[in-house]
Amino acid sequence: MVKLGDIFNLQMGKTPSRANKDYWDNGNNSWVSISDLSTYDKYVGNTKEKITDLAVQESGIKLVPPETVIMSFKLSVGKTAITSSEVYTNEAIMAFIPTGKYDICTDYFFYFLSYKDWSVGSNRAVMGATLNKTTLNEFKIIVPSISEQRRIASILDKVTDLIAKRRAQLEKLDLLVKSRFVEMFGDPETNAKKWDVLPLSEICSIGSIKRIYQSELCVNGIPFLRVSDLINLIKDDVITAKLYITEEKYQEFENQGYIPSAGDILVTSRGTLGQCYIIKENDRFYFQDGMISWLFNYKNNITPIYISHLFSIPGFRKQIDCMQAGSTVSYLSIDMLKRLNVMVPDIEIQKEFCKIVYQVEQSKNSISCGLEKLVILKKSLMQKYFERGV
Repeated sequence: MVKLGDIFNLQMGKTPSRANKDYWDNGNNSWVSISDLSTYDKYVGNTKEKITDLAVQESGIKLVPPETVIMSFKLSVGKTAITSSEVYTNEAIMAFIPTGKYDICTDYFFYFLSYKDWSVGSNRAVMGATLNKTTLNEFKIIVPSISEQRRIASILDKVTDLIAKRRAQLEKLDLLVKSRFVEMFGDPETNAKKWDVLPLSEICSIGSIKRIYQSELCVNGIPFLRVSDLINLIKDDVITAKLYITEEKYQEFENQGYIPSAGDILVTSRGTLGQCYIIKENDRFYFQDGMISWLFNYKNNITPIYISHLFSIPGFRKQIDCMQAGSTVSYLSIDMLKRLNVMVPDIEIQKEFCKIVYQVEQSKNSISCGLEKLVILKKSLMQKYFERGV
């Protein structure tokens, strides 16, 4: 068994002072945040913000070289990617820079670090899980030979590539729906069709559920979804939760009215913001309060399908982006959700849009079936390869 600290020099990022505009205006150095990290599949891509050379010189922020694994270790713990070029990161992201003492395959450790459930045994911060540098340094693993690392990474790459192709097919269908949305309703930013506009608080009820504490979680029962689990459910229609609550606790919450009904919408409210999931008739899971918000009790002139797709339209999402200005960690509070301005189209046109969505969903279902099998295969392979290395 080898300590991670012997394999890697662990390097934390930093946020240059936002009070100094010269650090941020017209920046030319990529600066990765947790919200950025949530959007990457494997490699670091574009970043929402960039910092200037002056910020680099005066803040003491350290460069992360290409082909380095980075991972979030605060709040949304365990989001992982590989740098494709030189970047900088914020203080909630750790870079794993090889010490040179061991032969390592970057791709292998990307998969290993993303597989590990870092929330187990982590400290519980006010808004989520938090690791620290000491904990990561002391974490022990088995390091396979470099040839074995490459073999495992190659197999997982092939499965991951197939998953990516299925997701690309689904994304094209989603783009088709977005195109039809704008065609029928117009751009929410300009509202050229002059629909009535109301705050979301006047369209539906907005809230969360009863808090679950760490001591109430268990290893089987009713799935307990964190933000990453809900995003996986939205993307792949597969529940990947590793944490659960008891059947008894679920029944207790159901009796108290804390279980969403079919047609209600869950909205991701931490890290990756505004991703929507419409509750299905046979769904049985619970979710993390504060991190996921709950929309219910819609007015008669609104359909859940319209609302959920509205959140995916760039003209509407600009409102969410404006609310995040100056924030280190992206967060969409219930109060922020209530203040979102929503155009309210004619209900008959909404119903026509729902028919289009239904037809597209039929096509997506056949693709999703194959995708689900691939996701399960990848999960089983990672369990086979990495459970022995923990």
